[in-house]
Amino acid sequence: KFGVMNLLYGYAYTVRYLHGDYKNSSPEFVNTVELLVGKEGTLGGRVFELADTAVETAASRVNFNPEIAISQEFSRSVKQDVYKIIKGPCYTHQNYYVLAALSDLRTQYLNSISQIKQTTKDKNKQPPLSNPSPKISLFCEKSPDLDPKILKLHVKKIEFYLSWCVAYHE
Repeated sequence: KFGVMNLLYGYAYTVRYLHGDYKNSSPEFVNTVELLVGKEGTLGGRVFELADTAVETAASRVNFNPEIAISQEFSRSVKQDVYKIIKGPCYTHQNYYVLAALSDLRTQYLNSISQIKQTTKDKNKQPPLSNPSPKISLFCEKSPDLDPKILKLHVKKIEFYLSWCVAYHE
């Protein structure tokens, strides 16, 4: 049950990192989430026994990815964001923010998958000597190296957490 907190840290960090302006850059968004909670986190199959461990694992992944590191203060504020998301707007709707975050995360993953497929399709249509395909990310020089098959598996994991939160939100 604490895996969702690991995932929420990746989501909250990425939203802050991209200053909330990520709707047109799904691959960059997903790539950042993957760096934080992909292979080493809940999306990679890790099970967490404690809430602090789940959040701290994602926070420590920032140290292994200096291109997304900001500061210790930034990481601490994201931890507070995660706890505010978990707490929700009020007692009767505690899972509202969690469901919104997971739904948004799912949408970003699905958009990223379709953008990657479209870019791959366009790349295959180009003659060999033409210009390389355009970037699919507004924030980085080259497109993130994401595998749509793995992303689809991660979408299923996110969908599981969505359904779990609906069923067991208390």
